[in-house]
Amino acid sequence: MRSFICQLFIVTLLSVEITLAQGGPPPWVDGHKNGQGPPNGIDTLASNHWSPLPGPLMPGGQGGQSGGNGPGGAPGGSPGGAPKAPQFGWPGGQPGGPQGTQPSGFPGGAGAGMPGPGPGSPPVGTLGGSGGFGGGSGGGECQLQQETGFPGHPTKATMYTYVPKTFKKGNPVVVALHHCGGTGPGYFKEYPDWPKASDQKGFMMIFASSPGGTGGCWDVSSKSSLKHDGGGDTQTIAEMVKYAKTKYGCSDHRVYVVGHSSGAMLTQALGATYPDVFLAGAAYSGVPAGCFHTNVAQGASWNSTCSAGHLDESPAYWKDQARQMYPGYTGSLPMMMLVHGKQDQVISFNDHREAVKQWTSLHNLNPDSPTKKYKLDSQPNYEVSMYGSSVMAIAADGVTHDNPAKVDLTCQFFGL
Repeated sequence: MRSFICQLFIVTLLSVEITLAQGGPPPWVDGHKNGQGPPNGIDTLASNHWSPLPGPLMPGGQGGQSGGNGPGGAPGGSPGGAPKAPQFGWPGGQPGGPQGTQPSGFPGGAGAGMPGPGPGSPPVGTLGGSGGFGGGSGGGECQLQQETGFPGHPTKATMYTYVPKTFKKGNPVVVALHHCGGTGPGYFKEYPDWPKASDQKGFMMIFASSPGGTGGCWDVSSKSSLKHDGGGDTQTIAEMVKYAKTKYGCSDHRVYVVGHSSGAMLTQALGATYPDVFLAGAAYSGVPAGCFHTNVAQGASWNSTCSAGHLDESPAYWKDQARQMYPGYTGSLPMMMLVHGKQDQVISFNDHREAVKQWTSLHNLNPDSPTKKYKLDSQPNYEVSMYGSSVMAIAADGVTHDNPAKVDLTCQFFGL
């Protein structure tokens, strides 16, 4: 009997060791259950590129799959095996509900009564494993590194940097902001042309992860984030730029920001709250600064009125919305590049029209009178409207919310 108990004990220990060796899913940040996806909505841009927050340094060439807990893999699965693809909705409310509430999320899939993505509805989707963060070099020659010395204040956003070998003190810096359901490292891998351009042109990059590191959206709705030094995500991004200037000696003046979806919304909010920091921005599938505002004091909220494109305001209205975010500021304003798909079913194309009103008005230009219009030679479905040198508006026919980055064109607009 005693021998049988000893054998049973040994078998149990071996089973535990095998389980640990296979890389069982560790708990999510903030105490979520093992293997359970973070309770945040994702948008269609994130469907193939989302991955949980990696470690401080992501070495390249270690080919682990997303969903694995082995080298180069993200938590939540087993190395070399099929990555898990959790589904989740958006916590806090129902689609189309009052402003300031987010539609309710159900780990494991959209809950009863929750429709799929549609005009004005928050994005809900399934995570694929093909785009998990498996290597640190992305499309560039160097590694993406977490800035563990960045204090992450006033919100708990995480800072990653890509500093190419060609970077020299005084060179520009580009901040890259992910979509809902994304992370900084995920965005880095999703658009490898950005680190490639960084290598070629010598600018450094900041890839930020939204607070919590589990794929949440950026706060572009609260009073704290829509105010200069208000204590929201906008201030945290501005603090990242300060940190980069101190540590790496990047340019004080040539600071740029690019973002997709939620990141595009934050890009425009940063242009309004920190016009003294950013020289130019590029927003892919976003909304004008202030469009998502709610009465919430702090934290991200969904605004269905804005996302569904129900607002049709005057240029003066949008100009005032932006000006109120930094009262008393009289300096120059950032140039803005606005790119939006006409068939976007997550963020209405009408929000693009409203954004054009805002940024042309801020630069004292007429949104109805572009100085130049043309179609891209490589993609004639992309129609470009130039308003002087300050605003570039691109309407993409046949393009949905999955709005690929035009890195070369963006760099050209930035003057890089």
